[in-house]
Formats: sequence, C-alpha cells, structure tokens
Amino acid sequence: MNGLNKKKHYISVVAASYILVAIASVIKAQLSNSALEPISFFIGAGFSMSVIPLLTMRFHSSYAGWIVFVLLGFLYSVGVFDSIDNEKTASTSTPRIHQAKNCEFSVTFPSTPEVKVYTHPQLGDYEEALWVSTVPEDSTILRTECIPVQLNLDTSNAKDFLLDQLAILAKNNGLSSVEYLYKFEAIGPTGYIRGIKYIQEKPITYRVATVAGKSSLITLYAGGLSSTFPQREVNPFIASVKKVN
Repeated sequence: MNGLNKKKHYISVVAASYILVAIASVIKAQLSNSALEPISFFIGAGFSMSVIPLLTMRFHSSYAGWIVFVLLGFLYSVGVFDSIDNEKTASTSTPRIHQAKNCEFSVTFPSTPEVKVYTHPQLGDYEEALWVSTVPEDSTILRTECIPVQLNLDTSNAKDFLLDQLAILAKNNGLSSVEYLYKFEAIGPTGYIRGIKYIQEKPITYRVATVAGKSSLITLYAGGLSSTFPQREVNPFIASVKKVN
C-alpha cells in the first residue's frame, strides 16, 4: 500500500473513531437521561479508539487495522450499554427509609444499606448504615450514624458545638479545603461541611451534615469523585433526614 492510500486509511480510521464515540454518546444520553459526555472525554475517547488500529496499519496492513478497529468498536459499544444498564439499575432501585435504634431521626437511602452496630464506652451501642453506588465510575458512598446522647442544645450554644464537632470530624478524616455552614433547621440545629480528600491520588469530595436532637445526634456523609460531584444521590440523601420521634 503506497503512502497516499495509507494516509487515506489513517484519516478514515480517525474519523470513524470519532463518529462511533459521538453516536454512542448521543445514544447513552438519550437512554439514560444524562448529559452528553464532556468534550475532553470525547476527544480522549476518539483518540484512544484510533491509536491501536493506526499502529496496526503502520506495521501490518490496512486490512488488519480495520479488523482491529471493528473489534475495539464492538467492545466499546458493549461497555457503553453495560454502563447504561448499571445506571438504570441504580435509578430504579427502591428507596429505603432507615431509622437506627434509639435514634429520633430517619434518612432515605437509594436502596437497602448495609447496617453495622458499634459500641462506644460511654454512649453504648449505635448504628452505622452504609450504601455504595453500583455504578463504579460514580464512586458514590452514602453513610449515616446516629449516636444516642442528651445534648440540651439551644440557639445560644448549638452553633459552636456543632461546628466544633464538624471541625474535629474534618481533621480526623483528612479533609482539606473545608467549608462550614450552620443553620437552625425545622428538625433541629444543623451543621454542614464540604471538603476534599485524596484517595489513591484521586480527589474525592465529601458533604457532611450533623443534626442535633433532644436524645440523639445524627451525622450524614456523602462522598464521590470531585470531577462529577455532587452525584445524583448526594443532595437527595442529605436532604432526606427527618425527625421521627
């Protein structure tokens, strides 16, 4: 194959790669009701799709290169539709209301969380509920724990107490660039923080809310990849806390 024909095949593979990625992105957006992929992803995916076929053409033949392109295109398409199925499974899961023992608050998880019981030397038993997204690229984690404790907080001391507790929590969990917020909500005095933690060199954003009641203190944690934060489950989870007793 002469240089001119080779160049035409190179251009055709690159164009076909970007067309395939564009079609897959549009189909994914329509079927999963999500926004189209960011332009940076589109550029990177198209380039990645074309590299191996181009190398195959360079060192073997155009015929072998197109075979490699077809195989990669098939695998890419399967991966796209698998991710759509995962998103639909996550979005159609039945929400579950969770109320820990001896807790005057309830929260709503996207589906059934894993519940563990821990014991504090002074406070006794308390429950932790954990939910992890079934969509790996979301990296969404939702967690809540409710501690039975008599606090006797009011408008004069609630703000300082909650923000102090959240500062300790942020330090113990290695959060940086922490933002603090306090509100006296209808369900009780509430403190919020938002911060970043690096896990395996990836920035993870956490949003935490702590609500004080008459006989319990509940803390909600929501985390996910900073690049896509807040994930679709984060804000509904934080807003779902309700006073039951």
